[in-house]
Amino acid sequence: MKTPKPSGFGPDLALLFMALVVYGMTCARSVLGGDNGEFATVAVFGGVPHPSGYPLFAIYLRATQWLPGEPAHASALATAILGAFAVVLVRRAALAWGASAAGATLAASAFAFASLPWTMATHAEVFSLHALLAAAIVGAAGPHAPWRGLRRVGLLALLAGLGLSNNHSLVTLAPVGLYGAVCGVMELRATGLRAPAAWGRSLAIGVGCLVVGLLPYASLWANADHPVWAWGHTDTWSGLLHHFLRGDYGTTSLAISDDGAGPLTHVARLLGTLTSELHYVLWVPALLGVWGLLRCREPSLRRAGPLLVLTWLLAGPGFVALFNLPVEGLSGHVVARFYLLPLTVMTVFVARGCDVLLTPQIRALHIVFPATVAVACLGLFRHLDGVREHHGPYMESYLINVVRTMPEDGVVLGIGDHEVFGFLYVQEVLGERPDVTYINLPMLGYDWYRARVERQLGFALAGASDTSIRSLDVALSILQQQRALALTGDVSPTIPRALPTYPVGAVVRVLPPGASPPAPRALELEHARLMRHYEVSERLPWDPDGWGAHVYAAYARPWAALANIYEQMGLAEDAARCETNVRLLTPWRDPEGT
Repeated sequence: MKTPKPSGFGPDLALLFMALVVYGMTCARSVLGGDNGEFATVAVFGGVPHPSGYPLFAIYLRATQWLPGEPAHASALATAILGAFAVVLVRRAALAWGASAAGATLAASAFAFASLPWTMATHAEVFSLHALLAAAIVGAAGPHAPWRGLRRVGLLALLAGLGLSNNHSLVTLAPVGLYGAVCGVMELRATGLRAPAAWGRSLAIGVGCLVVGLLPYASLWANADHPVWAWGHTDTWSGLLHHFLRGDYGTTSLAISDDGAGPLTHVARLLGTLTSELHYVLWVPALLGVWGLLRCREPSLRRAGPLLVLTWLLAGPGFVALFNLPVEGLSGHVVARFYLLPLTVMTVFVARGCDVLLTPQIRALHIVFPATVAVACLGLFRHLDGVREHHGPYMESYLINVVRTMPEDGVVLGIGDHEVFGFLYVQEVLGERPDVTYINLPMLGYDWYRARVERQLGFALAGASDTSIRSLDVALSILQQQRALALTGDVSPTIPRALPTYPVGAVVRVLPPGASPPAPRALELEHARLMRHYEVSERLPWDPDGWGAHVYAAYARPWAALANIYEQMGLAEDAARCETNVRLLTPWRDPEGT
């Protein structure tokens, strides 16, 4: 088969420039929710991130801390560079699967400024590098890929190793990756080499390159005793394997808990999100592209097409059906990140479908260039506000406000990755109130985390072991040491039932047995005083499922509690005043304010 002449680098450079400019200008400037705080901290100090460790991305972030801005912003800029190059490789992948230069450019432009690629590329997260490596694998395995023989086999094996060093969900690309490797062996045999020799050389090159790609995992061993942050026990072979296999979560699970939606709900959410990402109408070229690959007259594409479709099914519906999280609220943001991989593969279908719809005359550069800009502008128009909302300063301000609320040597009990990683960043990187100890209650089931917390506290916690966590005993052991204690929200139903509590500022204070909460008037004055001194964004969040809404709901919690108390006391005017404050902070909950 004769490989078509590759298109020039002009469209690649244009897309790269557009993506770098837009991504760079919209990068997050503060720490966000999810895993962002951990990666921004590791970028500064090094360490061992949560399973599976993501060592390739961690090493990259450490190497790019020369970029300007606060660490969270510098890490976001580093990720933006990866995201911009991912756009270029998505275009090249489409070319490798037979798309024209015009179709590939239009599809890559739509991909670049869809919500998911744009959001993931503008804060420190592993998924932009994930998309870059996925696009490289799809491109290297394509029938029209410029690499042949051992070079194709070695490149695919190296990319597979690097992919596993970044995010394990890349294994869903196995069908197309293995197809590309087999093609490399067949191409080697076409040079006259006998089958045993061809397979032997390919196996040796493949295994060697795969091992090279996995070498970043050695950094987890080297950082096992890191003083700032080291998850688990990666200083032994068994511990490293446990980390690699995500044993703390479950290899195919996203979180410790298992209260997620059903498989069909997750698949429906995926399809709905992809429909929005493709601006709705681009489903037409996507389906045409699938049909074209399955019915293509070119033998190599006709053989490979079904494998690319199978790859999309595995990376998309097949993978998300395993998720163990809800699709609503904050969990929806965690789940949606994994939709970027099927979107990356799907862009190849869109590119080929555009070729079906575009005549050769329309594909001319003087038509394609303004069309590409128009597609990019459509994405900017639709998603700019959403990116800004996601990247708002809400989470960092909230974390700072929480630690500043606490008395000296206070203790905060909480749950969620956004808290354990966010407080890590705020206290270790920004230096905010290192005397305050944050404890992620579910993580006390890990011996390494329990030891870390107890070192910081200076005493042993009761009620926490590898097999059970009794939240009330944990709280009582803290209060017995005369330490101020607070919860970040609905951390444990047991503690408020057994101990006196009251919400104030951004936390819920916990008192020793027999103590009495402040009177309503004193509590209202204290909460108002804290809110005046808090770092609070002037721009209210508008996404009811976003990080900002989560934060502002915490600020509104004391007002809601006071409104209820005043109403029970028969003080209607005071209750109405507090209820007004609730509506001001959470307008999305008020039908008249939405």
